[in-house]
Amino acid sequence: MSRWNTRDAALSLAVAAAIVGVWWLVAVQGWVSRAFLPSPTAAARTLLEGLQTGPLAAFTLATLGRMAIGWLLASLLGVLPSARSTSRRRQRRRPPWWLSTAGSREPQRLVRARSGRRHGTSPRLN
Repeated sequence: MSRWNTRDAALSLAVAAAIVGVWWLVAVQGWVSRAFLPSPTAAARTLLEGLQTGPLAAFTLATLGRMAIGWLLASLLGVLPSARSTSRRRQRRRPPWWLSTAGSREPQRLVRARSGRRHGTSPRLN
């Protein structure tokens, strides 16, 4: 992905301005009832009133608190089972093959870890 340049930022602002302009035009011309589509200025005024004097700020904070509690519970319920399944005793007994070959200069160790035999030798017959 590339970083944003001034052309991308200008295009984004132009699209946003066009959307708000069409919204304002439709609301002012009365093509849609004000009950269904208020003008952008009326919507902004009502939003500011709700934040300053109404319960909107309290409801927003309550919703954010519930979202944080839900995220925390979901994270704990997702992490605890995986942490429990990988016990220390199991990790000490036999590390995964990709850990046992990390930093190795011998390419044979990777083959042996996967197949149980060294590269270039025949399998043991027991």
